[in-house]
Amino acid sequence: MSAHVWVGVMYRTQPPVPHELRGFLQDGRLLRLPAKYGKQLLVLDYLARAAFEPDRIYDEPAVNDILRGWCERGQTDHAAVRRALVEAAQLRRDPVQGWYWRAED
Repeated sequence: MSAHVWVGVMYRTQPPVPHELRGFLQDGRLLRLPAKYGKQLLVLDYLARAAFEPDRIYDEPAVNDILRGWCERGQTDHAAVRRALVEAAQLRRDPVQGWYWRAED
């Protein structure tokens, strides 16, 4: 993990969306989180890999900005997605500093 804190919005080339996730992700946007937990984990894994660089630390406003872009025009709140990413161990969070980073592969 690097000591650099990312505070801006990052634009990345997104990997292709797997066929089974196309009802939940479209054109770089999260339409909604699946109700089934197993599929939800697949969507969160895709989102973490597509939206966040490995070995980079983000402050909470940067994470929120990135997720707002993904949740725009969708049915899911960016804060709910942030919490789901942390609960699914796709993003790690330092509770003291409030920094986030993508979990190791």
